[in-house]
Amino acid sequence: MTNPWQATRDDILATADVISAKHAPELTVLFGSHAGGPPGLSSDVHLLVVMDTPERPAVAEARVDSDLPGRIPVDVLVRGPQEVPRRLCLADPFIWAVLTDGEVLHQAGGRCLTSAPAGGDT
Repeated sequence: MTNPWQATRDDILATADVISAKHAPELTVLFGSHAGGPPGLSSDVHLLVVMDTPERPAVAEARVDSDLPGRIPVDVLVRGPQEVPRRLCLADPFIWAVLTDGEVLHQAGGRCLTSAPAGGDT
């Protein structure tokens, strides 16, 4: 059985492209089952978007989410560029896992299409 809302690789990259074009993030990282697999039929796409914003994270996440086409279920987590290293210094297990097990889709200056973990050598 197939799910018409199930995200394909092209869907995920297109979503990251929209975020990059509209919000100019420093970094976009795919994490969760779509990065570490295997995703289920109803798996959301989870993205960490690192970008400068004066907004609270929940407001920035809603703004980014509102720009997405809505074809696939996406969970966007926005953090500022100062917040991510701070959370790493605090040994935040969630941020650590996202950056070590996730996949970098975009980084400032262009797309980074790699299957290497976000924290790995690219």
